[in-house]
Amino acid sequence: MNEKEITIGELENYLAKYDNVDVNTDTGFKPIKQYNEKGVKQCYKLIFEDNFTLECSYDHFIMDAGDNWWSPENLIAEDDMFLQLMFQTDKGYKKLLEIVDIGEKEIVDLEVDDDNHRYYTNGILSHNSGKTLLALSGAMKMIRKKQYSKIVYIRNSIESTDKGEEIGF
Repeated sequence: MNEKEITIGELENYLAKYDNVDVNTDTGFKPIKQYNEKGVKQCYKLIFEDNFTLECSYDHFIMDAGDNWWSPENLIAEDDMFLQLMFQTDKGYKKLLEIVDIGEKEIVDLEVDDDNHRYYTNGILSHNSGKTLLALSGAMKMIRKKQYSKIVYIRNSIESTDKGEEIGF
């Protein structure tokens, strides 16, 4: 297996050139199932200790040491509470030191061919696009608050033949 670190800008070329491109996950290298262009979104630079940085959209999810998922949008809403959190990286847990607004940027997302849908982005444990994760996270909070007793998860079984085409949620 040849391992090479590439930028997200180079990834589309690799996916077009090679049949299988793997990404590093917390359970080993897994194949990239799909590469999605997400358009222009508001972005932030997350600065962690030990020179870990991640530029990502406001709704990109990263995992903390307690297995909770956070987006920059959620972290900013919590004011400076995020300064108390440690986040999972490929080199252990790292503290998030600062969140910097970097304006709007073109965004891409990877879908990893693995049940947990996690992968390392610049060494920081991230999640796929997060629409399902966001909904399930909100539902779990309501269950913990005893507002509901169960979650019914329904997934659309129709997939678009045009990769990246939005077909509804």
